[in-house]
Amino acid sequence: MAAASKQSDEWLSISPAAQYEFVRRVVHRVVVHPDRIEVEASKKELRVELFGEHLASSRRPAADQQEHESGEVIRLAVDARVQRCGGEMRLVVPPSPLGQQKSHPVSSLLKALARGRQWYEWMLTGEAPCPRSITQKLGLSERYVRRVLKCAFLAPDTVEAIVSLFRSRNREIPCISPC
Repeated sequence: MAAASKQSDEWLSISPAAQYEFVRRVVHRVVVHPDRIEVEASKKELRVELFGEHLASSRRPAADQQEHESGEVIRLAVDARVQRCGGEMRLVVPPSPLGQQKSHPVSSLLKALARGRQWYEWMLTGEAPCPRSITQKLGLSERYVRRVLKCAFLAPDTVEAIVSLFRSRNREIPCISPC
């Protein structure tokens, strides 16, 4: 336990390459299921990394199978799912029953609100008379501009709820450029 605690204390100070190598050596398999993620780690390799015990570096599939069957594998399962969120994929982990921090609006939502309102103002003043002119002016896709422009038409109480929720999390509203 002392070696694991020491490794934990040093984890953030070691280089990303060293972190990668540690995980690469210890974690043998990651399986992503629709409702959970399983990580399998070798007890032997973990001991080598923590205590400096040396094992034969060549790994054979037969040895891996024997290790798997002999209980030398730590299997961690986490309830989670991969979900598309806008143009990116996110790993969604449900909150723990012990009261994990509640979710908060993402700064990209605030950015979309600010951009949508600013671009709508541009259209009203004639600075950019249509969504296509905004795309040309900013070098963005027309699909994105049209999607963000919809944020300009959200009900004022909805916008206020988003902003107040962001503030209630003791987070400062970032300075958001509409461009």
